[in-house]
Amino acid sequence: MFKSFKGLKYFFLSCVTVLGLLIILALRPITTLQIDDCIMVSGVATKVWAHQKSKDVNIRIGDGGHYYINRGLERGLSEASFSNKIMGKEIVIHYADHWTPLDPSGIVRHVARVSYGEEILYDEIVE
Repeated sequence: MFKSFKGLKYFFLSCVTVLGLLIILALRPITTLQIDDCIMVSGVATKVWAHQKSKDVNIRIGDGGHYYINRGLERGLSEASFSNKIMGKEIVIHYADHWTPLDPSGIVRHVARVSYGEEILYDEIVE
């Protein structure tokens, strides 16, 4: 019985360690981004909306991708004016190449830069 208790103890410690690592991965922030840390996509903006609770501005483009500007409303973006600038237009989005267990398939992507033509509409990339 003592040996099975010792094995159970190691199993429990292993589970706690793995759980702790997953929590650390899930809660790690996206820090200062550089262009090398981003993936670039382009497409026609089909939907723009904001969440009042999280203050995020969300963008959907033609490829079906869902992109969000973290705390965009707090950073001076307005849902209406941003929507007017990009809706129906071919935009370029740079998003963070960042994996988290909260979104393991990478469906929702953190926007680092939005541009239309030569104009940069939103930017948090440090060059």
